[in-house]
Amino acid sequence: MSVLGTLDSLGRCKAIVTGLVPIATDNCPMLGVNYTLSGATIGNGIADASGTLFMTGITTVHYIAIDMAGNTDTCSFTVNIKMINLTVLRHLR
Repeated sequence: MSVLGTLDSLGRCKAIVTGLVPIATDNCPMLGVNYTLSGATIGNGIADASGTLFMTGITTVHYIAIDMAGNTDTCSFTVNIKMINLTVLRHLR
C-alpha cells in the first residue's frame, strides 16, 4: 500500500491510497468485484478502491466478489488517514 498526502484549498488533509487490490479466486468465472466506502470517505465502485482520494479519519472499505453462479464473498478493512503537523526548523545564519 502507498499513500500520497495533500491539502485541499480549505487546508483539509486528503490522501490518495493505492495498493488496495482485492484478490478473488473461484472455480466458476467471476462476474466482478465491487466496493463501498463508509465513514470519513463515502463512495462505491467496481474493481478496486486503489487511487481513491480518502479524507482525514477512518474509512471502512468493504469488498464483495460475485461469481456467475451468484455466490458472493466479502472482506472489509479500515483506512485511517491522520494529519500530522510537522514543525520545520531552519538554521538561520
